[in-house]
Amino acid sequence: MILMAADYVGNKITEFLCDDHKGIDVFVYDEGDRGSFNASMIERVKAAYPNAEVYDNGTFLQPDVLEHVRQMHISLGCLAWWPNIIDDRIISLTERGFINTHPSYLPYNRGKHPYFWSIVDGTKFGVTLHYVNVDIDSGPIIAQREIPISWTDTGESLYVRSREEILDLFYQYFDQIAAGAVKGKKQSSEEGTFHYGKELEPMCTLSLDEPYTARQLLNILRGRMFGGNGAVRFSEDGKEYVVSIRIEEKDTKD
Repeated sequence: MILMAADYVGNKITEFLCDDHKGIDVFVYDEGDRGSFNASMIERVKAAYPNAEVYDNGTFLQPDVLEHVRQMHISLGCLAWWPNIIDDRIISLTERGFINTHPSYLPYNRGKHPYFWSIVDGTKFGVTLHYVNVDIDSGPIIAQREIPISWTDTGESLYVRSREEILDLFYQYFDQIAAGAVKGKKQSSEEGTFHYGKELEPMCTLSLDEPYTARQLLNILRGRMFGGNGAVRFSEDGKEYVVSIRIEEKDTKD
């Protein structure tokens, strides 16, 4: 297997594959090192699979490295919370392609920031295991799980819940996937949503004179709450302000 892993989910999947001896031929880590898990993942892979080849993302993309890996005739690849878009140079490296761990209920919220857009657009939220193709988050669905959204949810709460749900889904289906027993279901071309990363900041820069419904404004505000802090901004008189929000369900005993 080629494992391309990052952040908390990548670390947990690396741990699972190493501890259960599922097999890793090539391990690729992201140089951005979100969550600072790279060192522990590399150490674990080298301990469990001394012959595994380890690359950072930049080195892995070098033509001679890609060709070398192609000649290894590896069966399957996995993107474990991988932050970068991959193209056919990588997808075609393995005989059966790659699977991806995506934090949205596909085909809704393909692309970036699904936690935010699920709240703002009012679309289904969840997690999906799917095969990778050249179109972003559009490959056949292996398995998925819906995560309900309530008014007390924020972008952060959905992010935290999605990490645990995608791990549970991965653990449940990995052996079937590795055995080639799951073909995947084609995604609908008639429904779903897509958002680019560049769409986020304009949505989170408020105009004081633009009309918003209360629902729209509350959803934008809570969708950008992380770490107890908001990231929605507005400006007036040369000063910039940041808005935070907290929504709590009223105790019916009050």
